[in-house]
Amino acid sequence: MSRFVSNTIRRVFLLSAELFNFIVALAAFGLLIWSGVYTQKPGPKVYYSHFTGIYFSACLLFQIIQFFLLVASSTGAIQKRWFLWLSYIYWITLTLSGFMCAVCYSFTPKPDVTAIQFLIFFAGLTGLGVIFVSGSVEASRQNRSGSKDGHLEIVDDTDINFTTARVLSDSTVDFNTSIEEPEMRHQRHRGRAARFFLSSGRILNRFLKVVHWAMSVMFIAGAITLALSYRFENPGKITQVKLSTGQARSLNYNCTVVPSNGTLLPTFWFEGSEAHGIVDFLGLQHFLAVDHGRNSCSYDPPSFGWSENLVSNLEDYYSYFSPLLEALDKQNEERVIVGWGDGGHVGLVHVNERPSATKAFVMFDLSPDGIEWFDLQRKNHWNEKQTLDYRNTDMAGRISLTKIILSIAIPWGLMPIFVPTDKTYFDQSLYPRFHSQSFKEDLWARQYFALVHDASKPIDNYTVTATVPSGIPVFSVMTDVPGDTAEEKASNEFYKSQKLELANHVAGGKLTKEPVWCTESDCSLDFPVLKPRFAADALIGFGI
Repeated sequence: MSRFVSNTIRRVFLLSAELFNFIVALAAFGLLIWSGVYTQKPGPKVYYSHFTGIYFSACLLFQIIQFFLLVASSTGAIQKRWFLWLSYIYWITLTLSGFMCAVCYSFTPKPDVTAIQFLIFFAGLTGLGVIFVSGSVEASRQNRSGSKDGHLEIVDDTDINFTTARVLSDSTVDFNTSIEEPEMRHQRHRGRAARFFLSSGRILNRFLKVVHWAMSVMFIAGAITLALSYRFENPGKITQVKLSTGQARSLNYNCTVVPSNGTLLPTFWFEGSEAHGIVDFLGLQHFLAVDHGRNSCSYDPPSFGWSENLVSNLEDYYSYFSPLLEALDKQNEERVIVGWGDGGHVGLVHVNERPSATKAFVMFDLSPDGIEWFDLQRKNHWNEKQTLDYRNTDMAGRISLTKIILSIAIPWGLMPIFVPTDKTYFDQSLYPRFHSQSFKEDLWARQYFALVHDASKPIDNYTVTATVPSGIPVFSVMTDVPGDTAEEKASNEFYKSQKLELANHVAGGKLTKEPVWCTESDCSLDFPVLKPRFAADALIGFGI
């Protein structure tokens, strides 16, 4: 009676486990297709990386295939002890990896990946259950009776997926002597071919399982690294902005207010690129407040820092600035817009959008779009076609690198290799917070789609065609570090001339004052971060 009950429980468990894994396989396949669609375009609602969704869905499907192979190989099979322990190690690793990754991803804005990892965890439990039930049944069978001549014995001919049945008997097999020798030879060849394909399949499956096992271990490192990148306290404040499309989004900002200043002097508003935000400007804002008693503000662009992801129906985030001013009730407050690097492009857009309250525009090392390719054109004496061909190759390489980061570096915890530590950051206590932002997947999803978009269009000429509205003073701070070699000096002179020409053009012909040059050996495009006191003094030196 007890044997009947145990067999019934075993059958119910196996049936339930197979049904569960079948349903999960359908879900994983659907997620695989759905994620694949949105690796080609932003969406469905915001810029979001679906590369990890594809990756983990594929791993989940592979795991379910292994489950059904395990069920097939375990039914009625006598497992070798070493095979039993290897199976336990494989399925325990998958189960623990799924659980730990699910917990870690729950601390990140990745609900799809969190759900997939929980499915991996539960599917792993069913695999462990099959091994345990199969082992218990075989132990009971061996206790009842051993293998005897003339009985059917299941011999494990592989490590996990296939078993072969042989009938052992003292009697000699009575072959049909009417079979012609050619036919027997043909059957032998067919048997050899079948064994070859089965053997090749077993070897391939073993290899893939080892790879899958190793990847599952690395997934834990990736999940922990990503979760830790969200552990830092937000140095700014979150506010809701309402876009012109009617969508409400969260934007992170930081305003340093000096009480004695009030609103007597204009507030500095800092614009960076889509990969820079308030942490980059903390030092600069600090010195403006402490040394000069000036108010200043900065914000994290969408898909960066602590701001929500950029909505998928926008190609850029330029339309966020005016709603931010309105949300903070600063739309009529006098301001100086400071654009750093590519943020100069963004700042120029905002100056033209709201010129009435803008008292000045300052460019921090603004250069024409694609200046790095034009410098190579100068160096190599390329014609326009050669330059464009190189640009296309370079953009394709950047897109491929971003794909590798999204699909391998982030899931495997390899981001410290792709974004190594730089100890030159101004305030070492702030550096871990600054560095961790480069590990966040949202940033790289935004970078990927921006690169794909930029690669499909000509070089952006906005900054070399647009100008600041008449009457608004324009200033510039630029780097001038010649280097040691003749080529470094020639490249520096090219950059200087291009940046100065662009600055004068943006100003409508000539800058309001001569530019301030950063000429020390540690000057670079990052001077607002690495030399914040110098940058603050330069701003105040313009008399604004």
